[in-house]
Amino acid sequence: MNKWKWQFWLVFGAAFSVFFSIAILIPVLPLFIHDKLRLGDVAVGVIMGLQPTGAVGSRMLIGRATSKYGIWRTLAFGTSLCALGSLLFLLPSSASVFGIARFLQGFGEGFTFTAGTTWVIATAPSQQKGRLVSLFGLSLWLGATIGPMVGGFVNELQGFLAVVILAIIPPAIFGIISFFQLSEPLGSTSRLDWIPKESVAPGITLALASTGFVAVSTFGALYFSSRAWDHGSWMVVAYGLGFVLMRVLGGHWIDRYSSARVASGSAALAALGMLLIVVSSHWLVTVFGSLLGGLGLALMYPALAIESVRGVEPAKQGNVLGWYTAFWDLSLLGSNFTFGWLAAQRGYPSVFVVSCVASVFCVGFVLAKARRRLQSTVS
Repeated sequence: MNKWKWQFWLVFGAAFSVFFSIAILIPVLPLFIHDKLRLGDVAVGVIMGLQPTGAVGSRMLIGRATSKYGIWRTLAFGTSLCALGSLLFLLPSSASVFGIARFLQGFGEGFTFTAGTTWVIATAPSQQKGRLVSLFGLSLWLGATIGPMVGGFVNELQGFLAVVILAIIPPAIFGIISFFQLSEPLGSTSRLDWIPKESVAPGITLALASTGFVAVSTFGALYFSSRAWDHGSWMVVAYGLGFVLMRVLGGHWIDRYSSARVASGSAALAALGMLLIVVSSHWLVTVFGSLLGGLGLALMYPALAIESVRGVEPAKQGNVLGWYTAFWDLSLLGSNFTFGWLAAQRGYPSVFVVSCVASVFCVGFVLAKARRRLQSTVS
């Protein structure tokens, strides 16, 4: 295995380790807070919500970290911070300790994943960049999928303490390994924009695309129940299956057909999926619509990430990607609240209607930006 492949699987493993560390606690931590600490639902929501809050905060600082300390030092810091956050769960239990722990986990995750994405985009062979960014992104989904299964199983056998120990070990190991990789600073931090303009249009597009994921993951089962259908979980399963299949089988399309074409086609496919969910009269058609939604979202992040740093010097790419990814985090936070209110006022179908319209806007945004770039090239 050559050096680049070794380092690719190292950043993949580091990203997987932080998502695994966060996700392994998901099936057990809310119950521990509620039953052992005797705290209410609001406290559970606040403590669990501090993890994505930490991720948003770190993404806004990632560019300065990679420019000053290099990608590998930043990666080591992120994984170590996630391990430290997990370690805090061993302290005497309290709401404040658990809140700080979740925030540190999220902060570390933001540094790790964005630093990894920056490294892959900056170093991957140009003819394989889209495929490799797509493959790297699977680290998130694998960690988020395997973590809860392991957490629930270990908690039943050995209890909460064993789960926490498993949350500490993987990111700590990858933090140590990453620290000893050669890490060159990418450049001065003095010229970095607070909100780089290159991140805004792709970030807004990604935020709109994420609404389909929120609609299915949060309200899919409830929508099935409102239609008196069984198998509500199949919507989420189909969406995830579509996502993983497209990431594995279609990542190379970004290299073959251009990131703009893939992003616009993906958004159109996601819009069709959301539309099928709304108009279908049979649960199988609804599940198929969810599958299309997952297929559509899968390549949006890597395609738009490559688009966002097109022509950006390496010293600024981490800053652009950090802010670009922050739009995803902010959209997940905002969409859940907005869709909850919308579902209460207009019913569950309205959530999928809005997601469909948002995906249509994605197509327009991507095509408009591609047209402007073409015009500027011609002129």
